[in-house]
Amino acid sequence: MFQPVLYFIDSRRNLIELDWSYMYKGTIRDFYPPAAELPPSPHHFQIYIESLGELMSEDMERIAGSVGTLRQWTDLKGNIDLAFLALHGEFGEDGQIQGLLESLDIPYTGSGIRASAIGIDKGIQKKLMHAGGFPGPPHEVISRRAWLQGDPAALFTQAKATFGQNW
Repeated sequence: MFQPVLYFIDSRRNLIELDWSYMYKGTIRDFYPPAAELPPSPHHFQIYIESLGELMSEDMERIAGSVGTLRQWTDLKGNIDLAFLALHGEFGEDGQIQGLLESLDIPYTGSGIRASAIGIDKGIQKKLMHAGGFPGPPHEVISRRAWLQGDPAALFTQAKATFGQNW
């Protein structure tokens, strides 16, 4: 028999063991950071934890304590037998959390470190798939530097010339 334990990793990589009352509250952004911690926002945008600036450890503990308990990564070793990963983006699907779990000798679901690192970089993933003989649509990688230093209209014109008008 399994006893699930809910952990949330915020964008600052804090590990928070969530109280069960938050299990069915919609998305994490609906309750974290808690409304009481948010500065006034005339535009009513969702505020992320990193929008609060640098936080002292006691502030972070208070904020985490409003939804659960702030934990250390080493606490996982004695508290879970398997990590069921349901994470997205950096630190969630790029191989970093997988590496951390492997260093703690905790098995996890999903892809391993290498596959995750490759999968998060779509340019590399497409090159490897093509080299392996897998078919795929044409693509073009535009680096961040090329985008920031280039002319977006010219890049768009180039893409239309490369891929045609039907997209």
